[in-house]
Amino acid sequence: MPHGIGQLTSIENLSLFMVDKDNGVSKHGGALSELSNLNNLRDMLRIMNLRYVKNPTSEFEAANLKEKQHIQSLKLSWKLGPPYDNDSDSGPDDVENDGEMSLEELRPHLNLKWLIVFGCGRLLFPSWISSLTNLVNLRIDNCKKCQHFPPLDQFPSLKHLTIENLTDLEYIESGINCDNALFFPSLEKLWLLNCPNLKGWRRDTSMPQLLQFHCLDYLAIRSCPNLTSMPLIPSVQQLVLINASKKSLEDILKMKISVSQSTSSCASISPSQLTILHIENIEDLEVLPEELLTNLISLRQLYIRYCPRITKVSSALRHLTSLEHLVFLACEELDLSDSEEHSDMPWQYLRSLRDLQLINLNKLESLPKGLQHVPTLCRLVIKSCPNLISLPEWIGSLNALQAFRIHECPQLSERCKSKMGADWPKIAHIPKIYIEED
Repeated sequence: MPHGIGQLTSIENLSLFMVDKDNGVSKHGGALSELSNLNNLRDMLRIMNLRYVKNPTSEFEAANLKEKQHIQSLKLSWKLGPPYDNDSDSGPDDVENDGEMSLEELRPHLNLKWLIVFGCGRLLFPSWISSLTNLVNLRIDNCKKCQHFPPLDQFPSLKHLTIENLTDLEYIESGINCDNALFFPSLEKLWLLNCPNLKGWRRDTSMPQLLQFHCLDYLAIRSCPNLTSMPLIPSVQQLVLINASKKSLEDILKMKISVSQSTSSCASISPSQLTILHIENIEDLEVLPEELLTNLISLRQLYIRYCPRITKVSSALRHLTSLEHLVFLACEELDLSDSEEHSDMPWQYLRSLRDLQLINLNKLESLPKGLQHVPTLCRLVIKSCPNLISLPEWIGSLNALQAFRIHECPQLSERCKSKMGADWPKIAHIPKIYIEED
């Protein structure tokens, strides 16, 4: 930053403040103290390269963030961070933050609504974090050597919480709060991403009353293989589970369906109203657990992606009577054939299915006969299924089918060419046909 920028005391928009390597010592660039009198700043402020701050206690206090009452969003970054980071950022002059780092003197104004802490070393959470009663969005990202947080659950306004790339984190909270009524009363969306040592929410699980999120409607868990315990999630409507284990999937679904409706403070949302389920890269999943899908009668969208060992799903599909959108992607062993194990009975219960996508399924040799009993099907996508070489006669009976797409299926594409292919008469009634050849 230019030396003297702190004299622009009327400036309102300064979206980025970059700390220089010598932090103003050479007077060629502005020090962190340049922010001291810029109290008219508003909206968003990002302070990057905090790793170059030599004396955090004095220099953080000199930034005078507590007087900047108009700032709504604050990002504190010890690294450049996206979209600014690159390979040259980790050269020999890079500063490692192995020592404990306190943010106490970086206290922002209590009006703050968004807070992002990125790339800090041994992070010591400041006392002021629990006083940010207006905080709506909190993200802790890429902070190493952080094994637990202080109690975060009593933020009355917090709606979005992201915990990402905390490789040493074992428990999100170590304290005990028996007042379940105050446990994240407004939290709507939660992301737990790439925390390989995360075991559970709280270290002490001997509490007489189970924790539960009151209004959480979106939960995403990615690359947290050791996560074994979570608060109950009765109100979750969208669940995303990526790079996990079959046990994780089962445990989380059990948390979803085992809570009675009377336990949810969001009275309009029943525990069975999970509407979107996204399962990806669960390598030991061989069969969808039917007993856990039985009560998901409100599920509308189901995505099963990159599950290399899954062989069948049909027996579980019959419970998903509200399902509208179904996607199978890159499931190498998935067999949808019409063998005894894959009868067409489960498909006939999918009375709401409108969109079916079959993508990169090497074992798909024929469309399951059960699809002819799905009169609501409007869109069918077949992509990268090299062993599917022809269409059945009954596809002509799908009168609701409005869009049909074939991509990277050489033999099938040849048979479905307009007015020329052998299978063209079977699909000529469909209004929108897209055939993409290699």
